[in-house]
Amino acid sequence: MRRTKIYSVIGMLALLLLGACSLHEEDDIFGDSSANRISDALENYKEILVSAENGWVMQYYPGYDQAYGGYNLLVSFNENGEATVAGEVAKADTVITSLYSLKQSAGPVLTFDSYNAIMHLFSEPLNALGGDFQFTVMSATPEKVVLSGTKTKNLIVLTPMPKEVAWENYLKSVQEIQSAIFLGTFRLTIDGKEVGEVEQTNNVFTLTYTEAGELGGVETIPFVYTNEGIQLYSPITINGVTMSTFKADTDNVSFVCTDAGVNAKFEAFYPEGYRFYNQLVGAYTMGTKTVNVVANPDGKTYSITGFTAYGTVNAEYVRSMGSFSITNQYLGIALGKYYAYLCLCNASYVTWKDGAGLIGVNSLESPLTITFKDNGGWGTDIGDSFLTYAFTSQPPSSAGVAGYLELFSTPIVMVKKD
Repeated sequence: MRRTKIYSVIGMLALLLLGACSLHEEDDIFGDSSANRISDALENYKEILVSAENGWVMQYYPGYDQAYGGYNLLVSFNENGEATVAGEVAKADTVITSLYSLKQSAGPVLTFDSYNAIMHLFSEPLNALGGDFQFTVMSATPEKVVLSGTKTKNLIVLTPMPKEVAWENYLKSVQEIQSAIFLGTFRLTIDGKEVGEVEQTNNVFTLTYTEAGELGGVETIPFVYTNEGIQLYSPITINGVTMSTFKADTDNVSFVCTDAGVNAKFEAFYPEGYRFYNQLVGAYTMGTKTVNVVANPDGKTYSITGFTAYGTVNAEYVRSMGSFSITNQYLGIALGKYYAYLCLCNASYVTWKDGAGLIGVNSLESPLTITFKDNGGWGTDIGDSFLTYAFTSQPPSSAGVAGYLELFSTPIVMVKKD
């Protein structure tokens, strides 16, 4: 036992001496402290971010596994720690300036420190999009900066905006493509052969293969719009053909692959049951109720009477699907003292989250029959009906719940009268 202890002590002394030598050698190799090297690296990243004279095009992906697809944010940085942001989710001429910083936290991290209504739209808890506002810097050159969301781990790529392109014009080009190719259903063809049908939800394609084969039946394809078409988050390979970049063909309502040697395209088509805006106007039966869908002057929304006893319901025409969507909304004063809200629900829960609601699915046959399904705005929960909730204050909150005023049947079905 005594010998074992002696050997242990000798071993420990040897390791300490070896460690001392290693530290000395490390100083010789790097010639500076780790703190100074980190500081220099952060300063270099800042210089690169500031160097883009016309800012950066940031392909931003919120949500785990790129659940909502990508969105264009335009960002410029200055030496004073200010970042100016624009984006396709706002008006093309809107810019908002806030603060940013670069710091060390398990790697170099770019943080948008103060609130920015465009940047933080994706990361606000109430919106439940699960986006990042802090990003680990993976690599940075004047030609490209690659970030990784600290929470989602999504790759976020920044490329310099060309000097001659105005931000507003870039965003208008993106929005014009979204408007021109408005349908949410496509057929993917490769070398003239259809390989599957695609349904678009947000900026994600869901591809269902015509012949599943070894690929499996369904594949999700997140993408971001560009000022010329769309860019996939990562290349997809189908039947030996790899593709990632597509140009918009607005005349033929399609996206055509521009990768070298590839003959592929997403061709839009009207989904079954599609109805144009005016075709949805009219009187419907909904259980024992008579419901009237009235066109609004904007040609994009409807006013619906008879849906609930507590006010007029506003609905939005979903051009990509040829139907309309009803989302959570304020209805008016009820019983002289409560604030009445139409709220999405299921058998267990209710939500008054903005944007959550139901979208209509139209029948093929006459009379037009509309059933409703969850529009995806709730998040992980799925709604199948509505109830009218009474609140004692605005905006609605758990503390202000007074109880429900009206519960709708499940499922909600509207049948158009002749």
